[in-house]
Parts: sequence; C-alpha cells; structure tokens
Amino acid sequence: MSESSPRPDAIVDPRFCVSYPIDLTFFIDAAWLNCHRLAVTDTDGNVVFKVEADKCSLRSRQVVVDASGEPVISMQQKLRSVHDRWQVFKGDSSDAKDLLFSVRRSSALQLKTELDVFLAANAEEEACDFKMKGSYRKRSCAMSKEYKFANSSVSKDAFGVAINPNTDYCFIAALLIIQHELHKEGSETSGAIGESSGAIVAGIFEGLFAAASGAIVGPRFCVPHPMDLTFFIDAAWLNCDRLAVTDINGNVVFKVEARQWSLRSRQVVVDASGKPVISMRQKLSSVHDRWQVFEGKSSDPKHLLFSVKRSSALQFKTELDVFLAANTKEEVCDFKIKGSFRKRSCTVYKGDSSTVVAQMSKEYKSVNGLVSKDAFGVAVNPNADYAFIAALAIIRHDFFKEDTAISGLISYVFSAEISDKIADVFFAGIRAGILYVLGGS
Repeated sequence: MSESSPRPDAIVDPRFCVSYPIDLTFFIDAAWLNCHRLAVTDTDGNVVFKVEADKCSLRSRQVVVDASGEPVISMQQKLRSVHDRWQVFKGDSSDAKDLLFSVRRSSALQLKTELDVFLAANAEEEACDFKMKGSYRKRSCAMSKEYKFANSSVSKDAFGVAINPNTDYCFIAALLIIQHELHKEGSETSGAIGESSGAIVAGIFEGLFAAASGAIVGPRFCVPHPMDLTFFIDAAWLNCDRLAVTDINGNVVFKVEARQWSLRSRQVVVDASGKPVISMRQKLSSVHDRWQVFEGKSSDPKHLLFSVKRSSALQFKTELDVFLAANTKEEVCDFKIKGSFRKRSCTVYKGDSSTVVAQMSKEYKSVNGLVSKDAFGVAVNPNADYAFIAALAIIRHDFFKEDTAISGLISYVFSAEISDKIADVFFAGIRAGILYVLGGS
C-alpha cells in the first residue's frame, strides 16, 4: 500500500495493484508481437501479458504469461458445465488448492450475457463476489473501442481498458480474456451475439469498486479521482444557516441540519436533494468528547458507522481517533486526525500510519465569486469516501468551536493578556476534571 492511496485489492497478486490508473490495450491477434493469440500491452507498447494455449487440453486450457514468459495464471473451461464455467488458477497449475476464482454465466438461458465471478473462498456461491455486464461486441461500458497505438500498429480487433488505481489489473485481464472466449463461442454458435456481456473495470463491478475504494458511508461517495470540497461555516447564501459543503463548481454536496430538540448536539447531514446521509451526535458524559455517526437519520446502535473521540482526555493539541463500528475493542484506531483547525491545516491519516487520506487547507475554490473568511478547502484522495471525510471535518469543526469557547472564557477570567498556550493548559485540565466527575468515555 502506498502512502497516499487506499489499500489495494489484490486477487491474483499485490504486484498487479498500482496506485495510479493504468491503460491496457488488448490485441486479439498479435502476430506482430510474436503472439498468435491475445496479447496485452501498456500505453508505451510494452507487452504486459500474452495468452498461450495448451493444445493437448480438452478444456480450452490457456496460460497467461508475463513479459518474461513466466506463467501468471492458467484458465480452463469446466467440462459438462451448464453455465459455461471457467476456473482460474495460480501460475500454470490446475490443482484445486491453487484456485483463485471462477466465472460462469448468471443463468443457463440468457438473452443478454451476464457473468458472475466467485472467489475461491466463496465456496457456497450464494452470492457472487463480482458481476460482469456490458457489450463485448460493441466494446462498450468501461471497455473502449479507443486504445493507445502501440508502435503505430492498428488492429480492428483491439480495444482499450482503463483500470482504476489499486485494482488488480491481472484479474481484470483474465476476466476480459474469458469474456472474449465466451463471445467467440457464442458467435460460432449463433453467428453473432447481439449483446454479449463483458466490459469490466472497477466502475462496472460494484463489488470490486466498493472493496478497492474506502467506502465507509457508501460506495456512491467514492470516486476514482481526487475531489476538492469547500466547507462554508455560515452559508446563508446557500439557504443553509449552518455548515454547507460544495464541489469545485459551486454545487451543494452536503448541508448540516441541527436537531433543536436534542441534548446531544445532534446533527443530520443531508445531500443536495435534502435526503439524510448520516446523523451525528455527541455522547453524553464522555471524557474524550466522543461523537457517534450513524446511517441516514438513525440513532440506532445497529446503524452505527463510526465514532470519533479525543486521543486523550488531557490535550494541548487536539488529536482525534476514529473507530469504525466493527472495531469494537478500539485497541488501535482506524483513522487519525492531526493538525491545527485554527490554521486550517488538519490531515486525516489511515490508522497510526503516515498514509494520507485527506488534507484540509485555507485555500479553496471560490464559489460564484464569493469569499468567506470562515471557509476552508479539503482535498480528498481518489477512492476515499468523501462523505466520511466531510463528517470528520464537520466534527473537527465542532471540537474547535468547543475548545475556542472555553479557552476564550478562561483567558478572560485569568488575564486578558494570557497566552493561548497557557489558556489551553487551563482549559484541558478543567475540562478533564469536570468530565472525570461525570464519568464515561
């Protein structure tokens, strides 16, 4: 895993997961590449994979080798399979213990081919791990008729595939090769298949995209490119009396609505249409000022997504730990927020690592020419859940408001000229003492 990318989703091997988008070109007949079957190249025309057929096999067995000729995966069609199942193994093996995944038609009788993909661990196969949809014949969906010319060579049977960061591109290549074989089989049987399914890249596989991305609130909030958000503390001009979030075009992404009849500082974040996305509330009697975040407008524990609390009750510099709902022991945080909100220089890290997920900045895109001294920008990394990041920024803002109010009161009581650092010390000690009496975490 790179220091600025989410965890790669390796299926064949981690070496086939890279932290940047990758464009591959598939040549059906690549004799000019010393390959009489399908070959795969990168944007520079370098061979990435070649397909070699096993002539002595009754199962249409094929071996995919890398540029050096080393076997990467082997694929074979299962005999007497109603759903035309293909099995994919490590290296040139065909041993059941080396099975990586299998692919089959979603149903035996299909007007439009849909394929289901099952990882080896999914033995019961009650639900597929990935699904393949699209038109192979038209090279549509995420697969494209456009491709990078390799050494100025052009082929009418070539097509390009754009693969998202941290996606196993060998896995994607294998799926396309199998889809090609099914397309050939269908074409020979019926003359031409009008709508043969097939395009496969992370955007088409909902399962793969959700896994490869950092979906916490929801996969729809994960996009394969960086995203810049602008947070306006007071956005009356956006018909919002509280905090509002916009994209770089000035379109409202989220708004914060307060629940006036709540003792827990409960807030609901809604999308542009006004639909609740998450609700947040501060836990009563919490030494660490814990906030809990739930799905939609719920406050039911079974809908808890994550919680945020101070790293320690006594702090001179605010540091926040984030725990996902599944992390019930909370021995190690899943994310950490460090930096100065006052200076608008906070950073969200993956756990205790140095992997950056998002960064706050004083700089932001002006919307309709309007500027606000209380606005700030947040740069969200590709495939990170930007609703999750927005929630963290909103909670961090609430911590800052609380700290500022109490620190200002203490400064006034003790001395008008008392330094911020001394005021912070007093504030931290008094707050910790009060909350210790109240109890809680």
